[in-house]
Amino acid sequence: MGDNETRTKIIKAAEELFKQKDYEDISIREICQLAGISIGAFYRHIGSKEQLFKIFHIQLGTEALKILFEKIDNKTPMEKISVVIDIYLDLITYFGYKFVKYFLTLSLNNEIFANPPGALHTFLKEYITEASNNGEFKPEYTIDYIFRALFSSLRGAAFDWCVNSGKSDIKAEYSITLNILLNEFKKKYF
Repeated sequence: MGDNETRTKIIKAAEELFKQKDYEDISIREICQLAGISIGAFYRHIGSKEQLFKIFHIQLGTEALKILFEKIDNKTPMEKISVVIDIYLDLITYFGYKFVKYFLTLSLNNEIFANPPGALHTFLKEYITEASNNGEFKPEYTIDYIFRALFSSLRGAAFDWCVNSGKSDIKAEYSITLNILLNEFKKKYF
């Protein structure tokens, strides 16, 4: 079995376990059993459970960007903002509250590693900037303010969803918040 194939098996096994269990409850032995590899192969190809999570996060970011680039063709900046948020929410619901809870905990403890270049939040800010430069937002709101309002409300929604064990429809609930915020920020044309 080649290096890439072994790595892929480990990452796929971890993905399944991240959806089902709390990070702390997942053992390297369990990942190896599910992947059909030895513990030695895990350490040779990955190094540690923490490194596996980092690799998984980077791969997740790369996949999210691929989806983003497929969906933003011929979209206005405002539509692009909605696309970024939809992708973020789709990923959250796909991986479940246990994975998201661990990720948010790392963020809260400032233990999160650097986001990969071009992460979704980077594009969210870019599209807000694009919309602002097109005159779509009221001038009293800065790009940074709009970004912080959207991003922090999105993270807050994710946190609340995790606290409630993923039992609500985060996408439907956050769409209401997003519409309220965007309607406040948008210039009104009469």
